[in-house]
Amino acid sequence: MLKRHLLYALILLALIAASECCAYPVGAPEFRALWVDAWHPGFKTPSDVDALLQAARAAHLNAVMVQMRRRGDTYYPSSYEPWAPDANPNFDALAYLIQKAHSGTPRIEVHCYFAMLAIATSVPSDPNHIYNKHPEYLSKDDAGNTYSGTDYWLDPGHPEAEEFTYNVVMDVVNRYDVDGIHLDLIRYAGQHWGYNETSISRFLAINPGASTAYDSALWSQWRRDQVTNLVRKIYANAIAVKPNIKVSAAVFTGDPPISGDENWSNSQAYRVRFQDWKAWMEEGILDLNIPMNYYDCGEGQYDTWNCFILNHQYNRAAAIGYSATGKECWCIQEQVGKIREPGCSTPRAYGFAQFSYWSGGTTCLGQICPSHVSIPDMPWKTAPTKGHIKGTVHYGGMWMDHAVVQLTGPVNRTMYADGTGFYAFIDVPPGTYNITASKTGYGSDTKQVSVTVGQVSTQNIDLNKGGITFSNIQTSGETSSSVTVTWNTNIPGTSQVYYGTDRGCSLSTTEDTTLVQSHSVTITGLQPQTAYYFRVVSRTGTIPLAMSDIYAFVTMPQFPDIIIDNTQATFSGTWSTITTGSGFYGTNYRYVSTKTTPARTATYTPNIPIAGDYKVSVWYPPMSNSYTQVRHTINYNGGSEAYLINQTINTSMWYYIATKPFAAGTSGSVVISNEAEVGGYFVKADAVRFQFQPETVAPSVPTGLQAQAISHEQIALTWNPSTDNAGVAGYRIYRDGSVVGISSTTSFVDQDLIPNKRYTYSVSAFDVSGNRSGNSASVSRYTLSLPPTSATITCNRPAGVWHTSNPFVFQSAGNFGTGTVNYYAYWWDTNPTHIWTGGEYTWLISTLTLNAESGSQPYYLHLIGYNDEYIPNGTLDLGPYYLDTTAPTQPTVTDDGENMPSPTQIHASWTANDPESGISSYQYAVGTSPGGAQILGWSQTNSNEVTLTIPEQMPGTIIYVSVKAQNGAGTWGEVGTSNGIMVGIPVQSAAEAKGCADGSVVILSDAVVTAVFGDCFYIATKDEVAGIRVDLNSSFSIGDRVTVAGKLATIAGERRLVNAQASPTP
Repeated sequence: MLKRHLLYALILLALIAASECCAYPVGAPEFRALWVDAWHPGFKTPSDVDALLQAARAAHLNAVMVQMRRRGDTYYPSSYEPWAPDANPNFDALAYLIQKAHSGTPRIEVHCYFAMLAIATSVPSDPNHIYNKHPEYLSKDDAGNTYSGTDYWLDPGHPEAEEFTYNVVMDVVNRYDVDGIHLDLIRYAGQHWGYNETSISRFLAINPGASTAYDSALWSQWRRDQVTNLVRKIYANAIAVKPNIKVSAAVFTGDPPISGDENWSNSQAYRVRFQDWKAWMEEGILDLNIPMNYYDCGEGQYDTWNCFILNHQYNRAAAIGYSATGKECWCIQEQVGKIREPGCSTPRAYGFAQFSYWSGGTTCLGQICPSHVSIPDMPWKTAPTKGHIKGTVHYGGMWMDHAVVQLTGPVNRTMYADGTGFYAFIDVPPGTYNITASKTGYGSDTKQVSVTVGQVSTQNIDLNKGGITFSNIQTSGETSSSVTVTWNTNIPGTSQVYYGTDRGCSLSTTEDTTLVQSHSVTITGLQPQTAYYFRVVSRTGTIPLAMSDIYAFVTMPQFPDIIIDNTQATFSGTWSTITTGSGFYGTNYRYVSTKTTPARTATYTPNIPIAGDYKVSVWYPPMSNSYTQVRHTINYNGGSEAYLINQTINTSMWYYIATKPFAAGTSGSVVISNEAEVGGYFVKADAVRFQFQPETVAPSVPTGLQAQAISHEQIALTWNPSTDNAGVAGYRIYRDGSVVGISSTTSFVDQDLIPNKRYTYSVSAFDVSGNRSGNSASVSRYTLSLPPTSATITCNRPAGVWHTSNPFVFQSAGNFGTGTVNYYAYWWDTNPTHIWTGGEYTWLISTLTLNAESGSQPYYLHLIGYNDEYIPNGTLDLGPYYLDTTAPTQPTVTDDGENMPSPTQIHASWTANDPESGISSYQYAVGTSPGGAQILGWSQTNSNEVTLTIPEQMPGTIIYVSVKAQNGAGTWGEVGTSNGIMVGIPVQSAAEAKGCADGSVVILSDAVVTAVFGDCFYIATKDEVAGIRVDLNSSFSIGDRVTVAGKLATIAGERRLVNAQASPTP
């Protein structure tokens, strides 16, 4: 009785635990994934991939997350990044993995795993690596370092770094049949990181005067938002392309473990890494959250984090990531067990992910997971009730950073566009909405959009509604501190100039609201001989702000004007000081009587900054009895000369003495002396002025101007240096007649240009005095074409999957001409890459229609774009595109022979072949006619044999097993049928069997072997004297009890069982 009560108690406790913990029911769907990192073998060769998938299937896993982007380099042909150093450029690891994972049995999901923002462990040697191409994208710490101790990182606060990283991911989404994309290292390196200059500038433009101390709440939230913005942009665009793709992330846990919402702000993820994954889940911009809960067995943090994670799935899913590194099997089993039954009241986990393949542990997982299970559904994808909205806010192509986007309709929401102008509203009820985008100074616009369940609606908004166009943008009247900018508009508008010492043009003049067509704005407060960039801005009452391209000017030098007062002079002998009266310079002046012994002097020594001619003047006040021949000696570069000045006239003004050359430094001077022929007069010493006199000889005209297009938006200029008697200070660069840049060297890179467009350039020199040369001979050049990418070139059929028919139709998003490309050269073959020879075909219109041949080898489209000067730029390898137009072979089906020993059980096996896409699955049925399904309807299997329990059939019934095969392209072949097997007649004795007609199938159970020969044996039932011969070679012995089924026949006058089957009687 005690044992019974104890048993009941244990059962009750188990039920309570199951109800509270949502315990995992054995065999229920579960996500079982394996992280496969790129630092170890695992997928870099075909044999590695085959071994990986074999291990995953043996462990009954159903997903692999494979690191195809390691550190800004890849193991697939990327449109944006170079191959990893240890990758084989002739092996597309991602395409091969997808093909093998999807076509094998059971099917395994492939999630492409990206190391997102950590892009290099050391300085890369490949010039095409993003580290080398765009070092301005790098994140910095608050001391200006770019290396974190383990990695260099991109800064998501730099809009172009965000856009680049997004493009890398979407390249895979667009080109490969991946089941998911997995984002790792999508965070900052630490709390002291994020000090990229562009990011700081954006932050301060929105929050003027705010602190950027590493622990500032506002600055910390800014960095958090930049990471979230990137996640949101990837999620919304990925599901727009492939609604069923799963977007997941490996996110941070760490100490202290978090148990409740009130502690979340103390987590390492939120506070230190700026990775607010709790908010991501709440917004719905991840489908699957996979926190890296890397604790050892017995550590309580593991349990605490599990509970927090599973209680914060919101309307999405969470799987727990654990590390198998250094762990024994019992520990792995324990940690998986705690995922399935976390010991707290939570929704069930979506599953688990083990790090990493190289750590081992897959054999152990096979023990934890005794059989294959499917992956759970994601109801928001398989049975959605809401839709989504995304778009970009821009102004004539310029991203509207921090534009306000308001959604009104069945629900109302507001958000800020990110640095690329992108916005997205996730999980929006279906219906019609208005979207209003606005930004101060750029106006606003409202668009209407319809939301459909399960779909992403795209609504881009251009705040530049058109109307105002600019012409004749010029500068004039340059001084050392000001310039006048003029321009014309096609309609009356306001006048304003944005300007600055870089292309950001962060300063602005006050807007002149007078509506005019001829505009003039004077900018003051500038620095001398400094290059400035500017854009002109106009608007009207009905048409929003219009902004020009970026232009440039350089201010004139500020020539030295040195005044030395008597307080700075050096005096010999005694001089008196007067501070009263008027007409003197500064606060006082000195005087002395004439003709003293020795003579007394006042020496004025300037520090000359620029060698050259200087105008020398003196200042002295009126004073009675002043001397009329005061000696002023000018010591200049190359000599000395004395001048006698009448100090009774020209008082209280700058009186010009002479212009003399002075060397840079303090070697020159002016000396006032009281030497005189007579005494009784006064010599005054007040102030001396040295004014630089610029020379007027212009530099020589630059020669040898050359222009080279270096990208689709940049042209590099070089020229021969000009000469000048005083020294060349720099060069103005003219594009189509307007100054667009200033260079202190003989080279310049013009940027922000339109692809495949012709530009004309000239250059003029200016010297230290501001003199300008004439313009050089002009040269024209086209920018390179827009390089083809998976975003600009699309196909009507996805890559990486099998198709059953031609054609493959490719579309160029921007068509052809100015702004895109002149034409593409292309090649269509079965090689993943292509060596360009010049003999390729030409693509000149918007669509390209191609046909592939059915076969096991996939096709690839290779493209290279050309501009109007026939210069190539950018290649693209699109594919793989698989084509199988034939059905699998008809299966050859083998059953157990002519008879079946049991009326309720049947076994069959089969073979079929498909040389192109392989066999992906079979369907089988059991019936009483070839191809029939009267007994068992059609069922699907991945196996090539079955043992089936069927309803009991009447003796003599002939049963057929029918099978058809499906290939990787989804095509079903013809039905193959077994030869048929007859249900035997149960008999009780050998005598009863002999009483049946020849051709009958009989089953004799529990018979005794009475004699054994080489090719047959005899059986009889108990008490029978005569038995029946069984034509079957066996290993039975006399006295063995057997069950035999066979067909009756008379051979050589003897009744016997032929085509027999026999088995021991239990």
